[in-house]
Amino acid sequence: SGGSSGSPVTPTSEEIDTFRYNEKAQAILLAKQIFQKPFLPQLLVLQPNGQTHVEQTPSGDKWVCLIKGQVDVRVGEAHHRLETPYESIFLKTSEPHQLTNVGEATAECIMVTSPVGV
Repeated sequence: SGGSSGSPVTPTSEEIDTFRYNEKAQAILLAKQIFQKPFLPQLLVLQPNGQTHVEQTPSGDKWVCLIKGQVDVRVGEAHHRLETPYESIFLKTSEPHQLTNVGEATAECIMVTSPVGV
């Protein structure tokens, strides 16, 4: 693994970094040396009824793409339902936002945030 810019990277299990929101929600970082990158790619895994914290940063952008399952994306007071694989939403991280699995099976989303903020 490792590799130079532009080379494919396949992390080993020891290299995979995971951020746990709680017992039902975790984000797997899909890049190494994240603070040297212009964006943060993550795989969000939500168990049934799992949800992230309400997140908000001063500025930035986030793209969320559903891989499987059903996810409610709350941005401010608005709710957006992602139910079809590869359905996505783009949001400003300055708005409070939270993702919740509203289905009966595990949900997975790719999230890309820029700039990197953890």
